[in-house]
Amino acid sequence: MILILRMKNQQKKFDNIVKEMKKYDLYDIIARIAGLNLLPVNQNKSILLDTVMEELLCVNLDNEGIINDNIMSAGKFRKLISQVNDSDLCMMIDPNEINCTLCQGQIF
Repeated sequence: MILILRMKNQQKKFDNIVKEMKKYDLYDIIARIAGLNLLPVNQNKSILLDTVMEELLCVNLDNEGIINDNIMSAGKFRKLISQVNDSDLCMMIDPNEINCTLCQGQIF
């Protein structure tokens, strides 16, 4: 029961993050998230970033627009992406391959 409540709480947090992002120009946000996918540091976080993009693309065109004049500041974008990174979705991230290749040459 506690696990179900925790999952619902995490889903609510994630929905709030996406709802906040939808207040801004979605093309701009998706371009920024796609740019984050290109960085080697984020190679293992594609599941997080893809989930955010997937939710952003589920737009009800009657109630919400895709093109908006509001551009999100870099600080706000960083804050929202950090909140996604701190969510329970991080449990789905595969370990970073760079760390594994560094360990192969060492003797334990």
